[in-house]
Amino acid sequence: MAGTRKNAAVPIALLAALCTVLAGFLVLDRAFKLDRQQDISLVKAHLWLRPLALAVESGAGGPEKIAALAGADRRADPRIGGLQVLTGTNFLYHSDPRKIGADVDPEDANDKGLYDNGVEIRYLLKSVRRKPYLLDLDRTAGTLALCEPALKGRRKSMGILRIGYGLEKVRGAMDWRIWALFLALFLAFYFMQKKLFKWRWPLAAACLLLALAAGSLLLLNNESLNLRQSREAKLCHLAEVGAVLAREAPELLPVFAADLKGGLFSDMLGDWKTARFVPAGGGVGSAVGAERVAWGGGSAVDLEADAVAQAGRRQQSVRQLKVVLAVFGLLAGLLLFFIMAGHALRSLRAIEKYRYSYIMVFPAMVGMIALVLLPFLYGLSMAFFRVPPSQSGKWIFVGLQNFIKILADFHPLTPENFYFILLVTLMWTAINVFLHVSIGLTLAIILNKPDFPLKRVYRVLLILPWAMPSYITALIWKGMFHKQFGAINAFIKLLGFEPISFFNNFWTAFFANVATNTWLGFPFMMVICLGALQSIPADLYEAAQIDGAGKWQQFKRITMPLLKPALFPAIILGTIWTFNMFNVIYLVSNGEPNRSTEILITQAYRFAFEKFNWGYAAAYSILIFLILLSYGIYTNRITKATEGVFD
Repeated sequence: MAGTRKNAAVPIALLAALCTVLAGFLVLDRAFKLDRQQDISLVKAHLWLRPLALAVESGAGGPEKIAALAGADRRADPRIGGLQVLTGTNFLYHSDPRKIGADVDPEDANDKGLYDNGVEIRYLLKSVRRKPYLLDLDRTAGTLALCEPALKGRRKSMGILRIGYGLEKVRGAMDWRIWALFLALFLAFYFMQKKLFKWRWPLAAACLLLALAAGSLLLLNNESLNLRQSREAKLCHLAEVGAVLAREAPELLPVFAADLKGGLFSDMLGDWKTARFVPAGGGVGSAVGAERVAWGGGSAVDLEADAVAQAGRRQQSVRQLKVVLAVFGLLAGLLLFFIMAGHALRSLRAIEKYRYSYIMVFPAMVGMIALVLLPFLYGLSMAFFRVPPSQSGKWIFVGLQNFIKILADFHPLTPENFYFILLVTLMWTAINVFLHVSIGLTLAIILNKPDFPLKRVYRVLLILPWAMPSYITALIWKGMFHKQFGAINAFIKLLGFEPISFFNNFWTAFFANVATNTWLGFPFMMVICLGALQSIPADLYEAAQIDGAGKWQQFKRITMPLLKPALFPAIILGTIWTFNMFNVIYLVSNGEPNRSTEILITQAYRFAFEKFNWGYAAAYSILIFLILLSYGIYTNRITKATEGVFD
């Protein structure tokens, strides 16, 4: 029986590894598919909106012309759902005929939402970092909603347009050849392993590598074909939009052609570099390297292909493939080794032997995976990408570039520099932990005395700072440090001194943060030390007194050695908490003055939610994790704080 299991281990290992790689290809294929679906659908919806926006901008024909053009668009493309054109609070066009020419109805959530979108887009027009359009995807319903402005000048809105559009159905890059390849490799190995029994493990590894290489080539080839088809679909749609415009508003054709690659939304057609309008009878053939799209009435537009952009799309696909191969290929290799080395068989035996224990911890394992592991892996993956603050949500793979930018900028005396903030964070952590431990231990020793009066009352009072929410305490202390109305400056005035602007100087702002966090942190250490002190037998102290030991010798020889098993894990935990104490820094000093009192976790927050550099912030967070992980491993080895926990 054991021999049969041993012989079956290799095919099972290879099958599991191949399925892991196939899962990686499926993940990448879905990413490719969703990216192309969004790209094509967004371009098509945008091309329907821009002629309407140009009509609003030019004022040609008035509301009747805009309504006729919008109606022609809806008749030409059944994918168009709702379509609205709003200027101020008045609808120039609405897919509901009763609302054409009417004002926004505050009771109608959709109409009010469109007006609010216009306010948000006017805000986006003032920012050069974000494109002034709003995109809402509903993949479950298979629709998108796109809002764009009609522009006056370059960055001023004249109105807002919204279109509901059905998402395009696109095919994936995974076809039957990849499935057949993986099945053929497995079957070939299965029949060859009997003849090459001694070489079955190297043969399995070779099959896995061949699957990775051949599958990658097939996937990239299919994706290149799909990208070419998506460009052709955009050209066909542009011809359809031009034909409608040639019938309804031919005077807008030159403006529309110039807007394709010359307006604020010129990057929508990213596969082409320039667009040139060709009037009726204006030319026989298209320019060299250009693709001509015929519009009605003999007019056309010449689009010059952007080879650099197309090459960039291919390189982006290759980079995404490298990430998938690195992650899922490594998982497949580890899985192959895990089964090959016999760990899988031993794990199955352990699960079978202790199945009730595993059943009991299974809900906790699911919770840890869902709440800790998956968000951590998401943040880890984001650290290798540049995530632009745009509505498209596209991630651009940059490898280790985020980490290099953080670590290579070596200016340790400059605020907002990683090394400066790391130094402040280390100083902040060391001072706070020292004060927490020293104050907490001192109070615990005092409260542990049997004859100390009212010690139960003091225990309750001293635990209150820990019991209150930390953000409430931080805001209270910030008010106490206020220069004009704070209690601390009021006391300083009573002593005859000038009030202090605590947050205008690094050291006073740092002191304010430390004072607040010390107030928050010492009760935890006091409770830990008090519990450990009460567990020390009184007989030890009595024997030490008989032997003539003084108070200091008793503390040194009895108290501290017996406190270590409880105190060291508390110090490690307190250090990690203090290192990541976001509330105090953010709410008390807010990094002032000039961001010099920031710590690493608050700086990561600012990169993410104030500068919208999420990939950089994720890399920052991973570095924080690595620092704390190294600290935890090192201190556990030195102090043996968790010795015996896993025995």
